[in-house]
Amino acid sequence: MLRQLLTLCVCLLFVSLSCAQKQDEGNLPLLYTETFDDGAAENWNPRPEDSWRVEQQNDRYVYHLVKTGEQSGSIRKPTTYSILSPYDVGDFELIVEAKCLEDSTNSYRDLCLFYGFQDDRHFYYTHFSARSDKVHNIIGLVNNADRVKINDEPPGSSTARLDDYKWHQLRIVRRIKDGTIKAYIDDFETPILTAQDSTFTHGKIGVGSFDDTGLFTNIRLYGEIHTSAVEGIQQKSLECNVHANYPNPFNASTRIPFSVHSPTKLSLSIYNASGQLVQRLVDGHYNPGLYSIKWNANYLSSGLYLCELVTAHSRKIQTMILQR
Repeated sequence: MLRQLLTLCVCLLFVSLSCAQKQDEGNLPLLYTETFDDGAAENWNPRPEDSWRVEQQNDRYVYHLVKTGEQSGSIRKPTTYSILSPYDVGDFELIVEAKCLEDSTNSYRDLCLFYGFQDDRHFYYTHFSARSDKVHNIIGLVNNADRVKINDEPPGSSTARLDDYKWHQLRIVRRIKDGTIKAYIDDFETPILTAQDSTFTHGKIGVGSFDDTGLFTNIRLYGEIHTSAVEGIQQKSLECNVHANYPNPFNASTRIPFSVHSPTKLSLSIYNASGQLVQRLVDGHYNPGLYSIKWNANYLSSGLYLCELVTAHSRKIQTMILQR
């Protein structure tokens, strides 16, 4: 079984990690990561359900939006999305790796990130597009009425970068206290869209599009959980999860975060690319919380290493690259 997982992890070596590892200045805890490498999207609620599927494409697994839904009812709004069901967050940072599959010569092409999601008539979304106007490349509010542009940039003046057939890093930062929303694409220093609104002070997050198909993967959610409990999450994720180490690749040492959602006994071990145990870092009982452990690998040679987190009910693996 471990060798099968090793083979799978080698296929994921070229997944970009650097942008996803950066946290906002608020230093929010990492709540959830998703690369779909188990071939499923069990914590996601897709709409329409038949518009979404998990696929392996070349060196990665992706959440594929294969077709968009149609507008229905009296409200003009995005209708095709998949919502991460377990987490209702207040302050958050969301990072998603995404590719739009629409013809790159079509300036109306788009991908969307959703947040503050209450239901299908109440949510925020950021519309990333190849053009900028009053409805494209905006931060939008849907509040039981047609979507409304709420970002500060005048129509046509925001920076539109979704103009090619490449993977992009999308990022949303939300702060409840002052109502700020910042949207970034690729450049995580300068937002392309900014807004200030307090209509929804918490909600769920999601991915999707207004009119086009696309691919999503390598999703990171940092944030503060609004609800008192994580609801509806599958048992294997409810118990615990190991998150991507940082930095990665690394030269000598790296830090490995892991989260525990219910009291459990777990072990955290390092294996080399041949499946041989290198070091057991953790072996004991942990209460709910976010933990981090530093691994010093200065005595090892360059190559692929695997971090395996095991409980009585689940096994999670993250790939790590030691680079001298």
